[in-house]
Amino acid sequence: MFPSSIETIVREFIEIKEFRIVYYTEQEMNQVKVQIESEADVERRLADRLRERIGIRIDVERVAPGSLPRFSMKAKRVIDERNHQQQVG
Repeated sequence: MFPSSIETIVREFIEIKEFRIVYYTEQEMNQVKVQIESEADVERRLADRLRERIGIRIDVERVAPGSLPRFSMKAKRVIDERNHQQQVG
């Protein structure tokens, strides 16, 4: 899944001031979540829309206002925290 697909859906919510996409590993499974800054309670609506349009469950986490880095021009809103281990075969 492309970050641009997630961004397109997030941008449909005018209540969301800033966001970032975080890829991470949990119990050896790759996961993705979207962190949002919003004063409105939109996490569930956004998660539902992401699932409907992309076809997988993406967690949505509301964070404190001003806690996400601000970006200018081309934003780097994707963080990759996955475990990248070489397979030994």
